[in-house]
Amino acid sequence: MMGSFLTKSSRHDSGKTYIAIPNPESGNPSDLRSRERHRRLPTTVVVVSVTAVLILLVPVSYFLFATSMQSSAFNHTTLRHQRDDKGTFIACPEDPESARKSGCSFDLLANGWVPDPCFDAEMHHDFVDGKDYGFFEDRNGKHRVHQDTVMEGDNSRYPHGLWVTFEEHHTHCRYLVNGSIRAVSRLHAPFLDVYLDRDHMIHCYGVLGENRASSHIETYVKAFFESRKCYLRD
Repeated sequence: MMGSFLTKSSRHDSGKTYIAIPNPESGNPSDLRSRERHRRLPTTVVVVSVTAVLILLVPVSYFLFATSMQSSAFNHTTLRHQRDDKGTFIACPEDPESARKSGCSFDLLANGWVPDPCFDAEMHHDFVDGKDYGFFEDRNGKHRVHQDTVMEGDNSRYPHGLWVTFEEHHTHCRYLVNGSIRAVSRLHAPFLDVYLDRDHMIHCYGVLGENRASSHIETYVKAFFESRKCYLRD
């Protein structure tokens, strides 16, 4: 409504229609402010709309940039492109020195060397740094292998795997589930082979519902370390 109105007195006259006429002389301050707000509304809407678009563009642009960088990293790696029934992949050498020179990182909870395009450094930092989960050469826990030693990435030291605590086992499964979700959210980004292992992932979902003492040494599962495959999502 615009300002105050002057109207003729109400009457029952079927032959005439009385229309409200705006009064330009209305001096009501609240009405003047109301009209001013209406005049400014289009500008406000435009500013808010532009701001909203810019806010949305920032994460989208970052997502596209990060995806592009990951795809570019896959295409420019020195690792040889290979192919199997799951698709095109790259894999790290088993030798620690060669793996590092090839642009690979050792992933403690993915149990092996991972090509950098598939290595989630941020997640690995959150799960591993400052922790000591417990690895053993025997199921009785008498011969502990220090986590820093495992992180050196010499998988040949443990051809028969290592026994682990429930804390390590449970965290390993949380790590894989979390990592698979993060990987899926990155459209066209490379994909770690363990996320494609249906039986392993189903096993991990089951472990997440289990509850034992964190220091309990698991007797039915061991950690086996190997070079992991990094798949390009075609």
